[in-house]
Amino acid sequence: MALRLVAPIAFLALISCAGEPRADGPPIPSVAAAAPGAIMSESAEAKPTSSPGQALATAAVPSGPRERMLVREADLTIEVSKYASAADAIARLAVREGGFVVSTEQHVTSEVQVLAGRVVIRVPSPRFDAVLASLQKIAAAVEGARSTTNDVTEEFVDVEARLRAKRALEERYLAILASAKTVAETLDVERSLGAVREEIERIEGRRRFLADQAAMSTFRIDLHEPYPALAAESGGVGKTLGDAVSKGVDGLVYVLAGLVIFLIGGSPLLVITIVILLIVRAAGKRRKRRKVAAQEGLPHGSENQDAGPRP
Repeated sequence: MALRLVAPIAFLALISCAGEPRADGPPIPSVAAAAPGAIMSESAEAKPTSSPGQALATAAVPSGPRERMLVREADLTIEVSKYASAADAIARLAVREGGFVVSTEQHVTSEVQVLAGRVVIRVPSPRFDAVLASLQKIAAAVEGARSTTNDVTEEFVDVEARLRAKRALEERYLAILASAKTVAETLDVERSLGAVREEIERIEGRRRFLADQAAMSTFRIDLHEPYPALAAESGGVGKTLGDAVSKGVDGLVYVLAGLVIFLIGGSPLLVITIVILLIVRAAGKRRKRRKVAAQEGLPHGSENQDAGPRP
């Protein structure tokens, strides 16, 4: 029981004295006392990757005076003479400029049966303007173009600062773990160290994403073959008027057919309504005759004193 109480107290004492040297072990570094040079050297010793995209992303991270980190994207809608040849030219352009094709899509429009699709490419950001000009040359006609630039410098600096702080905290936990004396202390420090390392991985992922977005620009190109001319396809004004008259006659036929269907479907109700009206009309006539007969049967002089006897 005494051992269970002493272990947490010893662990708290270790944390409170983390910045002071220990007589039975190496000094424990504190977050404030962490040497910036040591942290930067640790980052510099990271092994480079073999992926071209990651190499470009690493090159985009400035060392020295901070450069602006800009994420550039462009959306184009173009008309091409042949879809297949234009899509192939766009893919070759991306590879020639040091980029790659992200995705391709091809379909036939339902309205006028024209081949169309989308090609998405990524190229190094320094070649953004050159690639944009080349894409406009591939197009037979540019129907729409939009480009955006997003400055992520501030976010990248914040991510790097958080990453340095988490790495310094990791080193502090490692020092505490090395000097732990009990199993309880070891388990507590390992749990905290695991949580810190998860944060480091998440922050490093965001840092790599921002660096990659700034290093490689994205182009989304919607392209289609020429649409057929309306006048040539319709056959002239005469055929257009004929089509309009034909559609009007068809509409009238639809209305008449609907009316006939309504009459046929509603005939039982119509018959019942007519019978009810006839019964009501007959009852009204009967009441009227009775009233007239009653008036004729009254005593002489009660209502018409000047009237003579009636047969």
